[in-house]
Amino acid sequence: MYSMRDSMFSIPGSGGKITGSWDLENHIAHDSYFGLYPELLQSDWDRLCKCGRSERLVESPTGETYFVKWYMQRCSTSGMALTERFLVFKVFKNEMTVHTTDIGDLCIFLC
Repeated sequence: MYSMRDSMFSIPGSGGKITGSWDLENHIAHDSYFGLYPELLQSDWDRLCKCGRSERLVESPTGETYFVKWYMQRCSTSGMALTERFLVFKVFKNEMTVHTTDIGDLCIFLC
């Protein structure tokens, strides 16, 4: 993802626990680490561990950056991918990423 506000490229790291950014103007690399995850029952975490996961970085028109984890599983009869859960994290100044349940009046479209 390219951030117009920060003038840098960012990518999710392997395993979805870190994001990396490269400041093109100053040639400086930044890492953003995950802070708090949502509190879920252990059975929910166990179910999510069995799902496929896709990570996406998105930037809102207001310049806020969000990290989205999309958990999917395959339907055993039709083979279609079914969404199990989305987790949305807000990235603060390329330093810390924390789970959020409120993105205001924004919409995030993923395909």
